[in-house]
Amino acid sequence: AGDMRVACQPLNLVELVRSTLDSVAAVAAAQQVTLAPPPCVRELWVQADPVRLRQVLFNLLSNDIKYNHRGGGVAVRVARRNGEALLVVQDTGQGLTPDQQAQLFQPFNRLGAERSGVQGTGIGLSIAHGLVAAMRGRLDVRSQSGVGSEFTVVLPLAQAQVEAAPTAADSAYGALDENTRTQGALLYVEDNEVNVL
Repeated sequence: AGDMRVACQPLNLVELVRSTLDSVAAVAAAQQVTLAPPPCVRELWVQADPVRLRQVLFNLLSNDIKYNHRGGGVAVRVARRNGEALLVVQDTGQGLTPDQQAQLFQPFNRLGAERSGVQGTGIGLSIAHGLVAAMRGRLDVRSQSGVGSEFTVVLPLAQAQVEAAPTAADSAYGALDENTRTQGALLYVEDNEVNVL
């Protein structure tokens, strides 16, 4: 509906990438797709909404896995360039034609995948595109049919790096973290995989 709200804050992009890769590892293994994490980078701080950015990355990784082939791969890397942060997700999947790329972010347009037997609704990438824009970034794609695709999320760097990142003591849940005697049960019902994370 065009009303996507984000709450941007400094966050370590590398940590978010690694935890999201962990969440899709079982699905990738079941599809026999290899996941390659970012190499040799410990941290890169960006200004973004952690929940929404995880949703974007989860969507990209899920698509790269389900539209890949057995024995294929998905690689993720992060980099800093011209005062911006880049989050690149590259796959060895089916790839896209130029015509498909032109229609890529249209809601409910599955670009012919509705005949492939792969489940989906065709709205994930359009939502991801809108969320990245709401975080003052952009989502770019390069693809070649039969070879694979490369999606790049471009985000603003955090103005203050580690010093501006919230710590556990500063969080609204700090008191809960320190209380080791809390007992009870919590029932959480949720149908959105990203919210479950």
